Amino acid sequence: MEDVNKHEIKITGQETGSLRKYKSKTRRERIKNSQIRKILIQDLVTKMVDKKELRWFGHLIGMDNNRRPRQIWEKS
Repeated sequence: MEDVNKHEIKITGQETGSLRKYKSKTRRERIKNSQIRKILIQDLVTKMVDKKELRWFGHLIGMDNNRRPRQIWEKS
């Protein structure tokens, strides 16, 4: 579980750096990351991935049992 948290922190940091670069804002300007996200109307990338995973899971549950993705999921 710790590895997942470390990866999320790294991904979030990289994403925030990219957003700051896009808006030409540096850390020295003391603008919070949340404010940068609000300006760009941008959710956390980890939150977006979670939404996509849940959406896919919903599709998976609705699939017929003879579909390959459903069969693979049921075996694991």
